[in-house]
Amino acid sequence: MRTRNGFTLFTGVILLLGAILVPLGMGIRPLVVEQNFHFQAADFDTIRNARGIWILAYQVLVFGLFMRLAGLVALGSLHGEAPARTVLYPGIAICAAGLLINSLSAGYYMHTGFWGAGTLAQATPEMRGSFLAQIQPTSEYMICLERMGKMFFSLGLVFTGAGLYLAALMPRWLGIVGAVIGLAGMAALFIAPFSQVVFIPFDVLIALWFAALGGMMLGGRPARAAQPA
Repeated sequence: MRTRNGFTLFTGVILLLGAILVPLGMGIRPLVVEQNFHFQAADFDTIRNARGIWILAYQVLVFGLFMRLAGLVALGSLHGEAPARTVLYPGIAICAAGLLINSLSAGYYMHTGFWGAGTLAQATPEMRGSFLAQIQPTSEYMICLERMGKMFFSLGLVFTGAGLYLAALMPRWLGIVGAVIGLAGMAALFIAPFSQVVFIPFDVLIALWFAALGGMMLGGRPARAAQPA
């Protein structure tokens, strides 16, 4: 028997928002800003011509990341009586840490892009070179954070998927798919750690996975699992 109430509807809506807002924010940016992204002088000219879109894109993206965090926590709370929460909760916690890390790196790119676009509007080539040298140490650190966030979100997805599979409160294929995406995402980052675009296909798959989760929650969920012995 499947049950549906205000709490499952809330969880479904939040998960769907997380599925939609993140790729929407990424898609409307005037630059492809993924891991291993270094600002170049010409990038600030591009941002200057679309400063409103640049800020809006990151606002949408970061809101989407936090919707994903909220959706996963809400999903975990619905499994509070399932023994598999022992596996599910650590996965959600690791995913939450990854989402927070990526939110920090997104905030850096949003602010630095906007700041640089204004600062370099009338700058000489020497001033542009000096500015790029000034932001390089922080940019390198943000590249590390961006890659770390995606790596550990993928790790958390493995545990989360395993927990969903074991709990069996939702279709088990959702758990299997989540775990496979997580494993493949980690493998891709290990194999090509310096690629700027290697994780883009996984961004798409993760968005589809959140959409599937949200859709299932809006349609209801199986009755509660049995109490642990």
